[in-house]
Amino acid sequence: MSEVLLALKETKQIVDRLLGQYPIGTTNRRIELNNDLKRIKDQITIVESFLEPFTVAELENQEIEK
Repeated sequence: MSEVLLALKETKQIVDRLLGQYPIGTTNRRIELNNDLKRIKDQITIVESFLEPFTVAELENQEIEK
């Protein structure tokens, strides 16, 4: 389960970076890209919310110990 949580966290960080690199612009493609990235981030948040809070807390503690 921790591999899944790590994958979610890494994916969320990548999406955040991409949102920072490609803020909403004036072109249709850039607006579409930004909207797609936001949808991906929202879906990741839904999955994280579905997981047991204890499991998420356990992952956060593992990262502190590393």
